[in-house]
Amino acid sequence: MKKSLIALAALAATSSAMAQVSLYGRANVFVDNYSATGATAGTAFDIAGRNRVVDTGSRFGFRVNEDLGGGTRAFVTCETGINVDNGAAGGGSGAPNSSANTFCSREGHIGWGNKNLELRLGRQNVFWTHGDLNQTGANFLGGDVAGAFYAASSGMSLGAASRVDNTILLQLNQGLGANFAGSQVYYATTGENKGIGFTTNTPAATQGANQAIGTTGPNLGNATATNANGSVAQNATANTMGFKLNFNQGPIGAMADWAKVSDSANLTTAATNVDRTSWKIAGGYRHQKAGMISATYFTHETAFSNPTTNAAAPVLFSGLSTLNLAAGSSVATSSAVAGSRKQSGWALNLVHDLGGGLFGYAQYAKMNDATNSAGASVAQTGASGMLVGVRKNLSTRTGVYAAYMKIDNNANNAVNFTGGAYAPGVSQAGADPKVMHVGMMHNF
Repeated sequence: MKKSLIALAALAATSSAMAQVSLYGRANVFVDNYSATGATAGTAFDIAGRNRVVDTGSRFGFRVNEDLGGGTRAFVTCETGINVDNGAAGGGSGAPNSSANTFCSREGHIGWGNKNLELRLGRQNVFWTHGDLNQTGANFLGGDVAGAFYAASSGMSLGAASRVDNTILLQLNQGLGANFAGSQVYYATTGENKGIGFTTNTPAATQGANQAIGTTGPNLGNATATNANGSVAQNATANTMGFKLNFNQGPIGAMADWAKVSDSANLTTAATNVDRTSWKIAGGYRHQKAGMISATYFTHETAFSNPTTNAAAPVLFSGLSTLNLAAGSSVATSSAVAGSRKQSGWALNLVHDLGGGLFGYAQYAKMNDATNSAGASVAQTGASGMLVGVRKNLSTRTGVYAAYMKIDNNANNAVNFTGGAYAPGVSQAGADPKVMHVGMMHNF
């Protein structure tokens, strides 16, 4: 036994001389009251208020770094989401959380690079991230409002991409100078691993019932194609591409972000493919060493390849009941998600150092009405939201916080707080999600 331990210790020492391995993680859990009431279809479609203990963004990971000499290095990151609240694969809603409980579920990549440029291959975070320009998300509090408007999750218009599999990503370090560090360009082959199939005589409506509307996580951008007799092609493909340009100089920070998912037919029950494009620009001013005010403008656009589907009246991507905007009525149906739409909005973010490790947070976000394929505004498809919160750092690693956040959906929109399967159900059109929470976060 003693010899075995000595051998293991020697092996560990040899390995550590070759590469550095570091473990890290976070536990973030809060107590909240959640509700989503005021649904256009009536109180039967509301989510009544309930008290919960909820995990938000907890994770465990490891990083490996090996110096290859000549200023180059090889590295690996594997970050796994964990649900500290229940120890299960499901989030607060009980639904599966695609970013938890499997290795590298949040992020996993292998890479090579130097001080100028890095090449990374694997599952990676892309469009919705903001860095310092939005300090109200799960890295600081229990969540935020603007993030729900950018996410590929819920509402009238979906963000193009969030966390994407099979990604080839080039990350700039000093390649364009220190001012542009963190900029990136990426391409993902997100449609090559198809295995979904239906029999030749399976009706399109039945296929639709078996396809996820508003799918996020590892299947983002996957595509299936349906032929004339209703069977699903096994060689359907899709891709995700985009770039992020960061800029920092003194107290000024800025970002331009663009992403496109092509042929992402898994996001629709229609027998057609759909392309989604999102972009945003953001700028901020550091009025304190740890305080910033910033603004973001964003646009989401969805276009179907089938002209008939593209020209249809837009309907929601999410919800048990699909709202027929042309008729202005709510219908419980699995009918095709259809209708080209373009939707823009903006957000204001503030973090202010109050002294003594205490920070105040505020955010307001606005989503304008969508426009259809003819460029006409679609009534009552907008939304707005706000957040106020406070955080007290008990140490460099541990903090406690409290926040109130709310989304006000117009009658024909259904944006929700959906990240990590957080919401306790799918909110319906017109319902207004509200959250009041108190929590604790520890980083290690």
